[in-house]
Amino acid sequence: MPDQDPDQLAGQIELYLLDRGGWVPSREICERFGVRERMLRRDGRRKGLLVRFAMSSTNNGENGFIHHRFLGTRDYLRIKHGRLRHAIAEIRTVQDAEFGRRNCLTGPPRALFEAHTGQALLPMRMPA
Repeated sequence: MPDQDPDQLAGQIELYLLDRGGWVPSREICERFGVRERMLRRDGRRKGLLVRFAMSSTNNGENGFIHHRFLGTRDYLRIKHGRLRHAIAEIRTVQDAEFGRRNCLTGPPRALFEAHTGQALLPMRMPA
């Protein structure tokens, strides 16, 4: 089945999710339709097969999908906020690496002190 048209395959998987009516484990979808798990999810620029009509998440310790029609607001918000937290953590990781690289190449910014009170000032660096 992997040599099938992706739109046709996605349609068949959507009908299966609608028929099941709840969380469906990823391995079950892969076994039934003969696809790799990575094909179900977004991979760089390529959209996953199920991105239009289903959400993926870990439910009771097992990766799976649920059709949007059966996804309650509470579960949707839990998944959405988890993904946003992950995205923010990735951005912070990149920023930390950028600051570390800059400090290694140019040295850490020197400490500045206010002339009258001696209070330390936060060093400012202009973005490159």
